[in-house]
Amino acid sequence: MNRKAVVAGQFYPGGKDQLEKTVKQLMPASSQTRTVIMAMVPHAGYIYSGALCGQVLSEIKIPERVLLIGPNHRSPSASPAALADYQTWQTPLGPVSSDCETTDMLINASAIFEIDNRAHSNEHSLEVILPFLQVARPGVKISALSLGFLNWEDIEELSRATAAVITSLHEPLLILVSSDMNHYQPAPQTMLLDNLALAEIAALNPENLYQVVRRNGITMCGALAAALGLKTALLLGAGQTRLVGHTHSGMITGDNSQVVGYAGLWVD
Repeated sequence: MNRKAVVAGQFYPGGKDQLEKTVKQLMPASSQTRTVIMAMVPHAGYIYSGALCGQVLSEIKIPERVLLIGPNHRSPSASPAALADYQTWQTPLGPVSSDCETTDMLINASAIFEIDNRAHSNEHSLEVILPFLQVARPGVKISALSLGFLNWEDIEELSRATAAVITSLHEPLLILVSSDMNHYQPAPQTMLLDNLALAEIAALNPENLYQVVRRNGITMCGALAAALGLKTALLLGAGQTRLVGHTHSGMITGDNSQVVGYAGLWVD
């Protein structure tokens, strides 16, 4: 089964040549890249957040295997920890192969994980990142995880299972979290709320991130993905973070009355 591109021509260019040109323009050349355990990038239309996504991915070494973790915006009845079992993911740049081995290992590592393509079939949050991976790391293979509601105990179990699977691979794997930040509030309020969440990531405190987002009503759509990615990274030995950038949609539109925040970072 192949997963077709559903937001090509909407969130990003639908033609191969234009898409490749756009992604290359959004990924600045870097003379030095570093190996990291986890990164987080935004997933809005490229006009809004593509430059920040490209900047983050240009700073890091992208291995052959990538575990993509993002929010489920469109399928509330799907599994809350839904892995995809597509053979390939199509974009205008061609197919991206699924990392079936890692997906199978995750399914066997925790009963909370389930195969459920409903969470992925119309979801944009992982798809928009794929062209960047294709340009930066030809031949990349992905495992795709879409999250609905999970309590903190679920996050802890899934992080232990994920860390155990990554350790057993004995080869590099990048955890790549897809998340936008606070949604549809004035720019000053959004930046304030974003900074509350980003401070917990900088402090390497995923449980506080989970609680701060809920307590303050921060509409960070990938908060659970970020908490899971960060907790897993800590179990794998992470010790520092770097905030690459923090912007919002008003910086593009000029309308600061209702913005969406975007942040990009990595953890190693």
